[in-house]
Amino acid sequence: MYAGIASYGRKFELPVEAITMTLDTTKSEETRLINKMDFQVKFPVDFPPQHKQSILKNMNACYVKKHLYDPPVVTVTVVE
Repeated sequence: MYAGIASYGRKFELPVEAITMTLDTTKSEETRLINKMDFQVKFPVDFPPQHKQSILKNMNACYVKKHLYDPPVVTVTVVE
């Protein structure tokens, strides 16, 4: 998702280096798999406010995130 922030920043010549992003996850006790991901984005104080919502929209359109909603078929093959 940070790639989306970086590409948006390049497009509009914004100082995205100071934007931080953290990820909190929650695991299912039953399956021990992650069942919730919470990304938190922190903008620097002087970041142009008119671009914040657009960056969040860009992140929500993330290609990887979309795959989590509609996961691909995964196969494992032994090759000799």
